[in-house]
Amino acid sequence: MVSPLLVVALVHAGVATAFTIVCLVASVVRATPTSRRGASRVFLLRPMEIASPAIVARLLFDARAYSGELVRVWCAPVAIAVPEGVRVAVSGLADDAAQNRKSAHLAAGLALVAAELDERSVVVHADSDVRLLPGDLDALILALDEGLALSFAPPSPSGRLAQAIIALSPQAFAVIAGLSRITGSSPAIAGKLVAMRAPLLDAIGGYACVMHTIGDDVALVEAAKNKGARVLMSDRAALVENHHGVLQVFDQLTRWLRVVRAHRAALLLTYPFLMAPLPIAALLCALANAWPAFFALVVARLLLAVALTRGPYRGRASMLNALLAPVADTLVLLAAARASLRGSIEWAGRRYRVGAGGRILAVERIDR
Repeated sequence: MVSPLLVVALVHAGVATAFTIVCLVASVVRATPTSRRGASRVFLLRPMEIASPAIVARLLFDARAYSGELVRVWCAPVAIAVPEGVRVAVSGLADDAAQNRKSAHLAAGLALVAAELDERSVVVHADSDVRLLPGDLDALILALDEGLALSFAPPSPSGRLAQAIIALSPQAFAVIAGLSRITGSSPAIAGKLVAMRAPLLDAIGGYACVMHTIGDDVALVEAAKNKGARVLMSDRAALVENHHGVLQVFDQLTRWLRVVRAHRAALLLTYPFLMAPLPIAALLCALANAWPAFFALVVARLLLAVALTRGPYRGRASMLNALLAPVADTLVLLAAARASLRGSIEWAGRRYRVGAGGRILAVERIDR
């Protein structure tokens, strides 16, 4: 008689392996734009809370990130000093305003340049922890269709553990984008580095349409799709500088998964089975002595990491970090469990109370 535990172990590992193989296929399926007509001018908006020395040093690289005409705008809540050739947009947002601060700063930047936009203008926003290298914006804009179009770059964190989670696993945005193309489901984007043609921004009402939600990237892609826009991915990942330790990565994951819960709570149920299955698969296969099934899953994960490091993460993620997958999956599962419990979302020294659909209800300043 077959042990029920063996059946459970084989089914869990088998489903996880099959899903990982589908992710592997999805990661090599690329969408191509119907037209590559470039841009008249590119407007780069950089939202930030403060212009710290580290941020300023990072953003000085922006001048070389695009081969064409680039207008650079730093967007902050208060007036800040900027280098020569950079404009500043001030949102004037209060510390306790019940709004998405990043989107509010971006709205101020867009208002500053609105009169200069034409049909061929492209507006790019990049978080302040993104380091732009030569050619990054060219690749991002090359991915754009004409008319109503949006493109994004999948993020690749600099930290080894964060990279194992965000760039070398089924959670990689390059995988998620591929899965959406295969299944026809609503795409998900990473909001770290995003480009939109001016007609799309005009159609959705600018960044004001996402100012009242905690997940600005989720709301942005929904607004774009509602207008019939095509969502595409750059073939070059965005370098995100975050040399965080394990606890910092855990807190960041918890915050991210709480945002996921606010928008799509059912997605949390997929983590033990599909997105981060290694710890549970190892336990079940050990108890049922079904190690071949576990090894098959491990091989599939390694092959996925190889495909990703040969694709958009080429030169921007190390294959060696894929060896941290068991630790990464364990951390993700712990963060998902923590996020499934009631808890506030804390970011940039503020605590957010969030309602249905991720709507921001109240913001409280917290001292660190």
